[in-house]
Amino acid sequence: MTSQDRHLVPLGTFASSTEAEVVRARLESHGIVAMVRQDDAGGMLPELSWRNGPQVVVRAEDLDRAREVLGQVLLPDEEGTTPTIEDPV
Repeated sequence: MTSQDRHLVPLGTFASSTEAEVVRARLESHGIVAMVRQDDAGGMLPELSWRNGPQVVVRAEDLDRAREVLGQVLLPDEEGTTPTIEDPV
């Protein structure tokens, strides 16, 4: 773990690891280093992530830019609600 890795902040929590990986790939295509973090015992117990879905984390200094990139692709759902990205804790 590098010193930069210690300053990772959550960008958002997603419904599935697939969704989180798509977000990670989108960020990386814009030059933003991102990782998916989830508590599922390394994939052996996927039921563990039902309560706390997979998170995408980015470096603290990339957080605003990551939100901007994702803001370009987050579209309203059928009810007109736009998904939001959580503020870091």
